[in-house]
Amino acid sequence: MDESAIKGLKVFGADAPKPRILTTVSVEGYDTSLPKYLAELSLRKLFSSCGEILFCHVSRHYDRGILVKSVAFVRFEGGAPEEKALKLNGTDVGGWTPIVKPATWDLPSSFDGVTRKVHY
Repeated sequence: MDESAIKGLKVFGADAPKPRILTTVSVEGYDTSLPKYLAELSLRKLFSSCGEILFCHVSRHYDRGILVKSVAFVRFEGGAPEEKALKLNGTDVGGWTPIVKPATWDLPSSFDGVTRKVHY
């Protein structure tokens, strides 16, 4: 076997990086009277103990500039943060009570070569 084939085996064999697992939870009950960045900041603070937060999205009505009384999404790296996040469901967070559920949507598993945990 030539040297380039051996290098290829190393790249795609045991030394190949493991796929990332991403999980997303939906959050309702957050304070929609806050500006968007403060609502996202409060959600990041709430879920910071669960694991690495990749993004936090709070819906905003673009024409009116107000937060939509809807669902926010928090995405984590790994599967374990989801379990921790779900335990925060119903806790008092200084004036509001989050309703935390597994997100029922996600990007296709083939997107960007990243493994995603999807709930249906």
